Amino acid sequence: MFLLVGLSGCISQNLDNNSMVTEENNTVEDKDSDNEYKIPEDLEIEYYNRTSKSTWYIIRINATGDAILETYLIELKEQKQYNITHEELYEIYHEIITNNFFMLNETDSYYDYLLIKADGEEHIVKTSGSHSEQIDNITKKIMALLKSKDN
Repeated sequence: MFLLVGLSGCISQNLDNNSMVTEENNTVEDKDSDNEYKIPEDLEIEYYNRTSKSTWYIIRINATGDAILETYLIELKEQKQYNITHEELYEIYHEIITNNFFMLNETDSYYDYLLIKADGEEHIVKTSGSHSEQIDNITKKIMALLKSKDN
């Protein structure tokens, strides 16, 4: 029940019966509550996940939809670049908001974190330990979108 408005003013996709994505001013509107969420122009997402002592990956996404996935095996093994559409960026941002990311407290972790910069603010949550369900929801959404582009 959200509406994303982006840059050009045209309706680009129906998300469900009560939602559609348009491109005019990067605004997400909750039709049920008259709330409006602006996708920040300075949005940056960074997810660092260490899967073992020698293997890890980093995902970086910005507000224009540029995304990079770097995979390391002691040193950089592979780097993939993706272009995320306005609709997909909306889905990620919606996941961030619905999982109350900006309300989560930092937790202790030596390796994994999710860092999001928006509206001139920076919030980081170490992803090991508490909040795992909320962080998992966000990171699974990101990973699923990137994986779908590999096909």
